[in-house]
Amino acid sequence: MHRENIAALILVLGILGALALSGCAHTEPMSLRGDHEVEGRIVDVRGERMRLNNGMEFLIPQDVARWSQLALGSVVRVHYEERDGQKVATSMFFTEGAEGRHGL
Repeated sequence: MHRENIAALILVLGILGALALSGCAHTEPMSLRGDHEVEGRIVDVRGERMRLNNGMEFLIPQDVARWSQLALGSVVRVHYEERDGQKVATSMFFTEGAEGRHGL
């Protein structure tokens, strides 16, 4: 290969590498984006509010989970944001649970 072709190949590989890195997910910590994560056992459900065994209470929007999914004793991982002094769930994952035992 000629030197010009090798130089062009190295340049193209460098550009492709930079593009691949720029397409990666956010690398800043969730807390800097205003998103937090906590895991705990559901101990109370009242309307659209859920409380975990660590005392944290969350507002659960309908697009995150249905009330019927929030069973007492289930272990959940909650991603949330602080909005107007409230912890509002942005996503929720059930890591352990039992259907049918609901709060008041």
